[in-house]
Amino acid sequence: MRLRPHVVNSLISEIASTAEQAEVGYRQSRVRNLELSARYLIQRGIPRGAMFVEYNPWHFNVTLDPPHTRYNNYCTLTCIPQFLEADTIQNRGYVRMNVNNLGYVPLLRNDGYELRAGDLLPGKPFLCAFFNGAWYHLGLVASQVPLVMVGAIDFWIRTDGNDETGDGTANRPDKAFRTINGCWYAVGSRYAGSPSAHIAMRLGIPGNYEAGSIGPFGATVSLTGDIHNRAAYRIMDSEWTHPGGSGVSSLRVGGVNLCILRGINIVNTNPRPVPGMTGVLWPTSSSVMCDRIQLTNEASNGSVIMIHAQASQIGNGDTYLGTSLGESIVEGNGTTMAFGFRAAHACQCCVAAVEPGRPFTWHWRNCNFIGAGHAAIGNSSVQMQNTVTTVTNCSGPRYSAADGSFVFLAGSAPGNQPGSVGSFSMAYPQGG
Repeated sequence: MRLRPHVVNSLISEIASTAEQAEVGYRQSRVRNLELSARYLIQRGIPRGAMFVEYNPWHFNVTLDPPHTRYNNYCTLTCIPQFLEADTIQNRGYVRMNVNNLGYVPLLRNDGYELRAGDLLPGKPFLCAFFNGAWYHLGLVASQVPLVMVGAIDFWIRTDGNDETGDGTANRPDKAFRTINGCWYAVGSRYAGSPSAHIAMRLGIPGNYEAGSIGPFGATVSLTGDIHNRAAYRIMDSEWTHPGGSGVSSLRVGGVNLCILRGINIVNTNPRPVPGMTGVLWPTSSSVMCDRIQLTNEASNGSVIMIHAQASQIGNGDTYLGTSLGESIVEGNGTTMAFGFRAAHACQCCVAAVEPGRPFTWHWRNCNFIGAGHAAIGNSSVQMQNTVTTVTNCSGPRYSAADGSFVFLAGSAPGNQPGSVGSFSMAYPQGG
């Protein structure tokens, strides 16, 4: 068979072009140009590697050369995230990817769930494979592996933020989370506690923030507003239900080694008793440090408990309500409520200043108690240590102890009437 010169030249050109793309160079004396070039193309990953370019926080574009003609099972790509803004340090949530304008399809974790904030980092390559309508990240991503936190990391929350797109890295609407729960969902399960770990949640602007639940976490968590303007950083109440019960709360703290509340106003506006109870601040099996906070009741409700401390549902774990610099305020606004401070479910709750010799002050104002100012039931205790309590215009029983419990008043207690003590219980000093 005789080949025409232009056919030979065409074949040589194709082989030379392939060698050039493979970055090996064409040599006339070498009989393995095509085979070697193909192997280098595969080895270098050139046909299947591309930048993963952000179009918006959820959508990314990939341009392959040659262009991808269809989404086929088993196709595997190497992608390098590239974000629109230079200060973007991670993806903000779920991801959809579009290869050569074939349409946006999901990029999922290898367990089939959506990616979460922080799973993709700028300039850090990842492998993904296509199968049955979606791309899958090959290997574990950050949201699948708890990170060991060392030191404090700030996470911003704003009323104009966004739980879907925010990552909490800056006090800006496009970066901040919108709710405490949104922040905790994204961050709390992401990090493993170490002795120095500190998740520092910060409220970026004054306003009404949705009710939140923090914990569990085996290290330190803080929630900070503004100690000079605490009344303006309002955390509002909401109803909740779960298999173990129901109720209304504004801020729940459960199973946290140390939770620092600083410069915030925890508010109840619910006038309607609900199944369960209404706890404005609801610490459970946690140590809670209060630094110049305020608790506010704005609606009369016979089921309201301003501070409801308890052990966990299985009946273990004490709650420590520490106090720090300055003073904290409980403002009743003349409303009627069940209790001021109550411990239950075998909870030994100690209220104490953290610095010996520097007593902390709780100001109780304009509260009308049906039950009592300080109360303990169900083998629980309320202990006031190194703490000063001031009472202004508060009515109702000052203390109540029942079911093997005791109340250690150590001075004043909110209310203006003697309290009650049940069998196997005590209050000390009586009427002090």
